[in-house]
Amino acid sequence: YTYTFFSFYSDISCVNPPRVENANIISNQMRRFPSGERVHYECIKPFEIFGEVEVMCLNGTWTEPPQCKDSTGKCGSPPPIENGELTSFLSSVYSPGSWVEYQCQSLYQLEGSKTIVCRAGVVRTAQMFT
Repeated sequence: YTYTFFSFYSDISCVNPPRVENANIISNQMRRFPSGERVHYECIKPFEIFGEVEVMCLNGTWTEPPQCKDSTGKCGSPPPIENGELTSFLSSVYSPGSWVEYQCQSLYQLEGSKTIVCRAGVVRTAQMFT
């Protein structure tokens, strides 16, 4: 029997991380980033970060970068409530007029509105009671 071994090398590192407008990279700069390496972004004031604060090199491709946007009049994440949860995807910042809904866990009943709305940077919360 004769065995022949082939070795294939493919470069799975990444080059420059994605540019994010109104942000600085606060990680070490490298010529090439090995797969698994992370790069951290920080928004320039007064901009706020939307999305993950880091990107990661995965097999030669960067994960989705964040965005830095003006957050004037926007609301932060809605507060968690006891015995309830949000029915929609949680975000770190919400635009004026946007809304989320809460739902109660089993055996609990909603008191008040299930919807909260972001108005000029302020949200109203719902309460859950047994």
